[in-house]
Amino acid sequence: MGTFDQQTKKVLQDHALDIIVVSVPGITNLVPWSGEIAAAPQRIMDRVFSATFHEIEVFVHLEIQLQADPTIAARLFEYGSRLCTSHDDRPVISIVLWLEYHANIPDPPYVLNAGTLPVATWHYHNLKIYDLTKDQLRDAGVGLLILAPLARDVSIDDLEGLATQLKAKTEPMDLEEIGLLFATFAARRFKTQRDTVQTVLRKVGFHMDAIDQVIAESPWGQDFAERVAHEASAKAIIDAILTLWRGRFGEPGDDVKAAIEAADDKTLHTVLLNWSNDATLDAVRARIGL
Repeated sequence: MGTFDQQTKKVLQDHALDIIVVSVPGITNLVPWSGEIAAAPQRIMDRVFSATFHEIEVFVHLEIQLQADPTIAARLFEYGSRLCTSHDDRPVISIVLWLEYHANIPDPPYVLNAGTLPVATWHYHNLKIYDLTKDQLRDAGVGLLILAPLARDVSIDDLEGLATQLKAKTEPMDLEEIGLLFATFAARRFKTQRDTVQTVLRKVGFHMDAIDQVIAESPWGQDFAERVAHEASAKAIIDAILTLWRGRFGEPGDDVKAAIEAADDKTLHTVLLNWSNDATLDAVRARIGL
């Protein structure tokens, strides 16, 4: 997992209550939990909390999904059932936070079958950021405001207000890290309007200087290349290649810029779709004919 992906999960976990109460209202007394789970699987849960739900002591298991994962429902069942039976059948509330739309997001509940016979069922909650609206974010805490650029009806005209709201709720010592995440999500959502995003966020005081490196290093950010290749105009594809280039290799030289701008559509698409495979400078230069 890339640095940005880890950083995103850490920040969202630190502000988990903002996310959890939207999925399951009534949860209080949320405290990070790091106890033992009997016969725990090798894969690690994103975060487990001890909490109270309407005066009942529960565990809350939060998974943050930056990419599609068809095994997530089975994993929730595996983790949750082990956690429950390891601690005197204490109920486990499972929540999955999805940052972007994926075609194969499994709907709850998870059902384990023996042929046509259901033998176990696990209920969980999907919170899909891309289905939230501006109205739902109006009084949101930091955990959701970081993700506001990904919400359903947020436009580029809403960014300044959302960024100002986020800044006002963020501790000064956390502002650089949280501002970078918000700016990166904004740049990803409005990828063909990056200059406008940059102008708006700098006006608020969020800087985008590190975003190029963030996108280049992040497995989640690598999907940026494939999406642009399929969806965007030639100018947007050129801008995307230059963004990825700066993140991995530094500022491109004049020869590189000239070659990219002169490349035909097929070459541009090939460069983007092979970006994660072409790890060396020489390999990428060869793609653009240098």
